[in-house]
Amino acid sequence: MPDETKGLFLEDIADLIVSWIPYSRAKVWKNAFYHPHETFVAEAKTATLMQGIKDITVALILSQIIGFVVYLISLLISYLGIMNSPSRTAYFEPTAFIVAAVFGALITIIFLVAWLVFSAVNFAIAKIAGGSGSFETHAYLYSIIQAGVMLIAGLTLWINIATPSPLLVSPLPLFPILALCGILLAAIVVYSTYLNYRVVEYVHNIAGFKALMASLIPPISFFVLAVVFFAPTPYTTVQFYELIYFNREPISFGEALQSDPYWRGEARPFAVIECIIEPNGKLNVIPQNVEFEERILTLFVAKENTGMFTATFDKKTAFSGGEKKMISMSIPSGCTAGKTYEANLDISYEADGIAKKQENNKEPLKCQCSENP
Repeated sequence: MPDETKGLFLEDIADLIVSWIPYSRAKVWKNAFYHPHETFVAEAKTATLMQGIKDITVALILSQIIGFVVYLISLLISYLGIMNSPSRTAYFEPTAFIVAAVFGALITIIFLVAWLVFSAVNFAIAKIAGGSGSFETHAYLYSIIQAGVMLIAGLTLWINIATPSPLLVSPLPLFPILALCGILLAAIVVYSTYLNYRVVEYVHNIAGFKALMASLIPPISFFVLAVVFFAPTPYTTVQFYELIYFNREPISFGEALQSDPYWRGEARPFAVIECIIEPNGKLNVIPQNVEFEERILTLFVAKENTGMFTATFDKKTAFSGGEKKMISMSIPSGCTAGKTYEANLDISYEADGIAKKQENNKEPLKCQCSENP
């Protein structure tokens, strides 16, 4: 079957990018995208599982290295003030990179196992449908597709995570970047599924509906399993990256109730990342200075909407760039455990010795009454 992709999709640019990657087989990954049939014919002659394992491993490592560089560039750009402050304030945290390296190694192992399992399931279905190819060839050709997918998808996710905001003038500062990343990732998933179809078609000499089902059943099954097993988990991938790369603890139950995106994204210079009410009469709030320069909090007033409490914190407290601190205020005791309360905020601060008042505090702060006495 001739390659419909030949000469399309900015192949010259893809060739240029591949020339910068210090791994010769990156060209094979690129060719699998642009010229699948020709690449499959050439590569099937020397297909081995060990080469597939090597390709997947190297692609994941390259993705993490590129992502690390993108992250450092975003830090530099934000620090120099070339762009406005990011919605998630990023700071260099040496210990975080050690954790990230360990996490990256675990991800590599997980993806290798996933590739083998996915290939095995895909192969079994193809065999049931009348396929005649070998598992080694099937898994290997699938690996050169997935290596390219992992590299592109990994870079896209890193750009998403590390992008300073706002890059473009928009009511939702991150929307243009999130939208572009989402569209690109969706296109990659769809096209890689098509390429998997081409692998089944070539290796097993089956086509049409049988090859399509052999290609679609595994990803659909894995997606359903992922939703069932991972959707209920308390921490998301975004929360994990916030823990590692943005000098923040994972979002707690109280923080998850904050107005989003306002108090955790748009509020300047002080975001409020958590608000907990203790039944014994204390309001614990964690403001964070999301600017890069020092800000001195001079007044923090929280007025509960139903009149239950008005809490005031008026002790001058300096917050360096990105720093967060817990402030506690006395309030009447007796909140209902587990109930959510909304409070309007009045925040004043000093910047470079000038007294200022935080504007646009229109969204209520949502506070959770702790279940612990």
